[in-house]
Amino acid sequence: MTENKYFEENKPTTFGGICAFDAYEHSKARNTDIIEADDLMFDDCVADFVDTLRNAGVREFVVTTRTTNLADIASLLEFNGCALRGVATVTRQNDMNGNPFKHVVNGFKFIVC
Repeated sequence: MTENKYFEENKPTTFGGICAFDAYEHSKARNTDIIEADDLMFDDCVADFVDTLRNAGVREFVVTTRTTNLADIASLLEFNGCALRGVATVTRQNDMNGNPFKHVVNGFKFIVC
């Protein structure tokens, strides 16, 4: 994944912004092909999460969290300006004890409008 100038130069201070930053950092560390939100925020942080992604110029991301309130989060993402595009996969480039391997996880792709 390519570096994002906004995230490299700005450290968010809101909880939703921190969730967006963490998603970026984890995706960069795993060398994913798209930003992966695998530890999605609480309901009241979705607006800041989306605003931070929008300010960073992020156009799409995949939610791979396995939380029980995923339907609520998806609804809030749409309410805050994202569009659900369907089922997607994220390929992580992991390394275990010096042995690189790929790990594919399923999720839902969103577009930041």
